[in-house]
Order: sequence, then structure tokens, then C-alpha cells
Amino acid sequence: MINSSEPVRFTANGDWERTPLRFTLRQLEYFVAVGEAGSIAKAAEQVNVSPPSISASIVQLEAEFGIQLFVRKHSQGLSLTPGGRFFFQ
Repeated sequence: MINSSEPVRFTANGDWERTPLRFTLRQLEYFVAVGEAGSIAKAAEQVNVSPPSISASIVQLEAEFGIQLFVRKHSQGLSLTPGGRFFFQ
């Protein structure tokens, strides 16, 4: 069982491991905006930044957590993966 106050990340086999995580509140703001909007373009409008900035932040978060947070459906926007939904909650 993992103590919720300790930093964790997913391993390649789907388990958790304790490790320090590094991300910014801005990256979290962008993640939430994309999760709510379902689109990088719409999220970028809401937080008043460029879509490439949002996209880069999401990619950095995914690398930091070691999981894919969104399924990219180019013409249909984005949807949260199971790991993304867990993190979003």
C-alpha cells in the first residue's frame, strides 16, 4: 500500500514505485483544462496560451509520470486514458 503523501509513479508493468516527481502547477492547470475541454485548441483558448505550449506541457507530464494521460484522436480531440482519469480525479 502506498502512503498518499509519498510521491509515486507508474512503472512499465503497471505497478507503482516511490520516486520524486517534478512538475509545475502550470502543467497541472493545462492538464485539467485539456481534460475538461477534450481539446488542446479549446484548452489553449481557455488559459490564453498557444496550443503547442499546452501540448508540450502534456508531453512533459506524461514523461514525468511514465504513463500516457490522453488518447489523441486527431479530428475528434482527446480523451483521458484510465491513468489520466485516475490522475484527473
